[in-house]
Amino acid sequence: MNTEPSFESPVENDRAILTEMIVRYHEEDGNTASLDAVNTAVDAIIGPEPLIHGWMIRVNGENAGYLAVTVGYSIETGGRDSFLDELYLEPEFRAQGIGTKAMTFAAEASRELGAKRICLEVEKDNTRARDLYRRLGYEDHDRFLMSRWISEDAD
Repeated sequence: MNTEPSFESPVENDRAILTEMIVRYHEEDGNTASLDAVNTAVDAIIGPEPLIHGWMIRVNGENAGYLAVTVGYSIETGGRDSFLDELYLEPEFRAQGIGTKAMTFAAEASRELGAKRICLEVEKDNTRARDLYRRLGYEDHDRFLMSRWISEDAD
């Protein structure tokens, strides 16, 4: 079976499946995101928001997952950087090299967006993903990713 993925910008017809996959991703990782937050994100991914770029991952025409990259600026890099915000593959498409190809695609897309560096976060107990990221050249910088909600309407 051919497992060569294609990466396609989502269109309005992808809204329902993209929303479903995002919800499943968050459930699997034990993260919370309200349906309102997911819908707002899907609007941005499908719409003209320049700070987020998304792609449907398809294999042989089937929806295999999705990928989302955000763009920012870092004083440390002296320019743009990107953040691999989410990468999700449906269970039946895992362990076939598709995730590795998606990571390579994300890095190249980030480069094309003018980023000098790509960052990501990974759950501490997800050793399989951490091992993959290390094999692909990602480094742990002995830093903690910390965050704080600053908007009253945040989840």
